Formats: sequence, C-alpha cells, structure tokens
Amino acid sequence: MEVNQKLYGAAQELLAQHPDQAVSACYTEDGQILTGVSTESPHDQACLCAETGPICEAQKLKKKIVASICIAKEDKTGRVIVYTPCGICQERFFLFGEDLQVAIPQEDDPTKWQSVPLKQAQPYWWKKAKLG
Repeated sequence: MEVNQKLYGAAQELLAQHPDQAVSACYTEDGQILTGVSTESPHDQACLCAETGPICEAQKLKKKIVASICIAKEDKTGRVIVYTPCGICQERFFLFGEDLQVAIPQEDDPTKWQSVPLKQAQPYWWKKAKLG
C-alpha cells in the first residue's frame, strides 16, 4: 500500500491538534491507520520521533505497518513539510519489511511527497551485509 492522500489527511488532522510537533500516520496491512506525535524533553536523547507511537501500537496489536508519512510545520513559513524517516525510525520500520512504503519529500518542494519502498530510502541497510 502506498502513501496516499488519505494517509496524508490523517496526519494533517493530527497536526491541526498538535501544531508544534511532528506527526505521523501509518497504514497497517489491513488498512487501519495508526497515528503518533513526537515527544519533547529537556534532554534531547529522551525525545521520540512521531513514528514511534504507531510502531509500538502495531507491535502491540500484532499488525504489520505497510506505509508511513511524517509531517510537521516549518518554523519560518508555517508550511507543512514532509520528513523522510530518520535513521532510527528506518531501523524500526525494517522490522515490518524492506518493502514498507515511506513518504519522502520531493527535492524541489518539501510540501509534496513521493512514496518509495524503505529499501530505496535506505539501500545499504547494515543487516544486508554478509558477515563471516
């Protein structure tokens, strides 16, 4: 399942409620939408990405995430921009398979996205290396 307007809309609805945070929306294999918000903390290492909540929820429900988008308002302009999952979230998403679709911003306009498989966003995933 690709990242589509319905998933983006779910993220936009959540962003309206949490305008100062990054938010995410994820599809599960059966089409359910799980959402999440980033957390803030005085200690940067204690913060969590917006995708963390849906990932934990999917694991709790024993569901497979198949697509994800993360958005936030840009500080200076207030535009809603799309974020590629950070490296830690990419690691977490690999639990669901390398074909999981993630939204990545278009190079010329970060308010628009394209849907790509996780293996394209992270083509050299460390676990693919054959050791020994």
